[in-house]
Amino acid sequence: LITKPRVSIWEMSSFFLPSKLKGRDNRKRKKKPIDAKKIESKPKKQKKEKSLLNEEVASDSDNEESVNPLHVLGVDDNLSDEEETAPEKRLRLAKEYLAELEEQERDDKDTVDYDAIAHRLKDEVLEQSGKLHKKVADQYAVPSSDSILFYRGHKLSVTSLCVSPNDRHVYTGSKDCCIIKWNIESGNKEAVFPGHRKGIDGVVGHSGHVLALAITSDGKYLASGGTDKQIHIWNAITSLHVHTFRGHKDAVSGLVFRQGTHELYSCSFDRTVKIWNVDEFTYVETLFGHQDAVVGIDCLSRERPVTAGANDKTIRAW
Repeated sequence: LITKPRVSIWEMSSFFLPSKLKGRDNRKRKKKPIDAKKIESKPKKQKKEKSLLNEEVASDSDNEESVNPLHVLGVDDNLSDEEETAPEKRLRLAKEYLAELEEQERDDKDTVDYDAIAHRLKDEVLEQSGKLHKKVADQYAVPSSDSILFYRGHKLSVTSLCVSPNDRHVYTGSKDCCIIKWNIESGNKEAVFPGHRKGIDGVVGHSGHVLALAITSDGKYLASGGTDKQIHIWNAITSLHVHTFRGHKDAVSGLVFRQGTHELYSCSFDRTVKIWNVDEFTYVETLFGHQDAVVGIDCLSRERPVTAGANDKTIRAW
């Protein structure tokens, strides 16, 4: 039998190591003795460093007077105290306004009715926020038959109307797809916004019943909507067609411009309310919530239109 020689891994690895490194692992490293004097001397250095940090360094600035940074910038500190801040200005204006109201409400006996001032201030706040309610029904009188004017011109029933801001013109919409601009004083037709039958191309105007009209606060734009699911924008001054908005899936039942703006709100039988920007002729947003056809819409100066639904029996503020 021939036996193979066995060579350990250590012997093979030691073969490739240099002679200087052989046998180092078997040697135990000698630990250097710790010098106790060095350990005792370290805390003393720390104490010295702490004492140096705690020492106050005297400088020439202690003897000099403190310098005002406003003087360095060339600003008088007396003027900074006299300047009025925004809250102080509001307070001053409020006091001046109250003093003016007191002078107006002062009677012959030199007494001031503060209840009247409080009521007046409350009404002004409500009027600015669009929440002021005025009782005016008892101030209206029944008009006489001579003062009632009749305008004839539509071929079918009149469905909607709106009055210009200057109270000079009235616009009427009808089932005959036309819109007529009337002069209130003379009763004459000043312009006709024509309609057309459905399927005729190249003709602007409504192809169905006109159901809603609205005019801007400045009297520049007139908006009309109807059963053709479209909203037409007209120049109220020149009576020319400007733009057509499309997007509703059913008849447009109501239109209103937000007061003081060209922002248009429209409601439809498709249960939605849409917002349009007439200045840029763009669609803005669609509001969902009604469970049935929306039959009426109105809005004041705030971005909060009010709508009324049909069979869902709800009135919603958006």
